[in-house]
Amino acid sequence: MQGTASSEIITRSELNPRCRYHAKALLLLVAMLVAGLGVSCTTYLSYSKSTGIADPPSQPSTLVHVFWPGESVDRPHRTLGVLSIGDTGLTTIGGSFSDVVDEMVAAAKRRGADAARVLEIKPPDAWSTIYRIRAELVQYTTEWESVQLTEAEFDEYLAQNSGSLNPIEGVWSDEDGEYRIAIKRDDAVRTRDFVAYVLESTTPGWAAGQKKMQISKSASASTYVLEYYDARYVRHRSTFTLDSTLSFSTDLKTGQPDGGTQTLVSRWMKLKPTASESARPQIAPGQVVTGSGFLCARSGVVATNWHVVDGATNILVQFASHPQPHLATLLRRDQVNDLAVLQLLDFDFDSVFGSAVIPPILPSTTIKIGSDIFTLGFPLQGTLSSSVQYSGGQVSAVMGPDDDPRLIQITAPIQPGSSGSALFDAAGIVRGVVVSTLSPAYVLRNNRALPQNVNFAIRSEYLLNLMASAGVEAASGPPVEESPAVDRVQPFVVRIEAKGGVTSR
Repeated sequence: MQGTASSEIITRSELNPRCRYHAKALLLLVAMLVAGLGVSCTTYLSYSKSTGIADPPSQPSTLVHVFWPGESVDRPHRTLGVLSIGDTGLTTIGGSFSDVVDEMVAAAKRRGADAARVLEIKPPDAWSTIYRIRAELVQYTTEWESVQLTEAEFDEYLAQNSGSLNPIEGVWSDEDGEYRIAIKRDDAVRTRDFVAYVLESTTPGWAAGQKKMQISKSASASTYVLEYYDARYVRHRSTFTLDSTLSFSTDLKTGQPDGGTQTLVSRWMKLKPTASESARPQIAPGQVVTGSGFLCARSGVVATNWHVVDGATNILVQFASHPQPHLATLLRRDQVNDLAVLQLLDFDFDSVFGSAVIPPILPSTTIKIGSDIFTLGFPLQGTLSSSVQYSGGQVSAVMGPDDDPRLIQITAPIQPGSSGSALFDAAGIVRGVVVSTLSPAYVLRNNRALPQNVNFAIRSEYLLNLMASAGVEAASGPPVEESPAVDRVQPFVVRIEAKGGVTSR
């Protein structure tokens, strides 16, 4: 903060000599008498102006933002001076906390301040019959990011990009109807993937076109990193998961006069485009997506990632141990957790596998940091071998990005085409499903470094829930121990070819 060079005292009435010169005991007696008579001391304002800063013009109609002790002013600013409010003398003027805050805001407006950052609050005591406040008065030094954007113009953007929209893009509203915002892709700013601009707002201080949020992708397709700006332009950072209802919520912690915090929940719902309007288009015949999966029930149910088969018009499944492919249909999907279960057609387990035992799918609760794991899949089809590929490693974290509890972080190398592979523990038990690798571009943009073997699997509990919702009982028997785990589970690994895609996933 800059130094101070001048000071002024403003009073509402002449000072009472008795309040200034009597001893503390007499002051206490007077305070008690004052309380009984319903009078209080005269409010005064002391203002110390910062050196070398001219007073901005008075802004009697401007909204002044109030920041409580412990809160910071995120927006670039300069300090105009320090304001102190107390009391002296006897008067019948009210002195409640809200009265003193109103006086502080009024004084800030008279001095052209944009905000008052409260440094100290003292309650009434023997020396003062009202609350005393000391606050910095600040002036913002930059304009808030804004664009010229109408909803009609944004509708045109949505229509022109309908085939490539991210699910987060569109028009959103908060549950209280205070904001209507447009979220759109932003390729120009390195620190974000999407930006939200206000279309309409009933909250004072927010105008159409102003930035309300900025959003970044995470390693999980449905999880985003959010920077949200409240009514005072204070930044709140959190993560959220976009669910199948096209809504999300996030917690916001705001300061309180006593220095504590209050947690508010901000809930948002997507208004347009609808799920059907923003769904990815059907792709031309002959284009193909390849991925991996594994058999998880004798009835011919195969697990994989939803993004491997999303939009497919024809799905072929081929076992690592048998060259004959099987047609499959989608049985159930979990878009939020990127899981899908497929039903093989014309499949008979006994004729294909005889007495072999399907690898059991058990909860991931026994997985710990350092646990040995491995995957089997069909990565980089057309580049690497067309046969099944082994990838081994360890569990490096029991949570995903931003402490996402759904994910397990692994060191096993993952390549395009590995999506949907089972995550096996050392005993050959399925503990998860490979879902993603940490985007090198995301890490480089945010940390200026490239990730090394940072990959993720969704926990097996989410697959078990999806199978149960489809009425499928997962394999749960003990693994057979007389052969190595890789040899036992390899026959049940599958290559998936989904016609309608454009590249390996």
